[in-house]
Amino acid sequence: MKMSPYEILDTPFVHSFEDFLEEDEKVIWSGQPKIHDIYWDIFKLGFLLFFLNIISEPSSHQSTFFWVIAILAILHALLIYLKNKKRKQTFYVITPTRILFQFPNKEINQLEFDKIDTISYSTKRFNKKIGTISIILKNAKYSPFVTYSIDKFIKYKHPTFESIENVQDVAELIIKAIQEKS
Repeated sequence: MKMSPYEILDTPFVHSFEDFLEEDEKVIWSGQPKIHDIYWDIFKLGFLLFFLNIISEPSSHQSTFFWVIAILAILHALLIYLKNKKRKQTFYVITPTRILFQFPNKEINQLEFDKIDTISYSTKRFNKKIGTISIILKNAKYSPFVTYSIDKFIKYKHPTFESIENVQDVAELIIKAIQEKS
């Protein structure tokens, strides 16, 4: 079947990491932000609504209070769903020469190790295996792209890996790759 030029131009083209790798470049690590477990939140919210329904008397004030809490719970679940959707569309790749980032808009950006000064990482308060890696560049004005917090919707000062499992191991891989490149 022959396609017209208009059909070819109208077909969306999505880049993949393989399109950006050099012929002999290999992937050392790839991952994405940890998906938040929405089922536990739904269970907690359901329990809260059940408990509020049991202790509330059939007056209009408590019924209104119950429905306000129910609506807030639904909005909270929707917010978690939207955050998880962003997390599922965000990917990170480390190669021996650079780091690649793919964001929900399908844009792929890169940082070469010779442009990186150092990194820092932090872990979550209650789960020390999950954390954030900040990449500090030699020239702070150089950053070719901006990363945003999935949870707080704020712009990070440095390019960042967010909600990474085994964050210390990934940070050590990056440090080792930076040292080998220097």
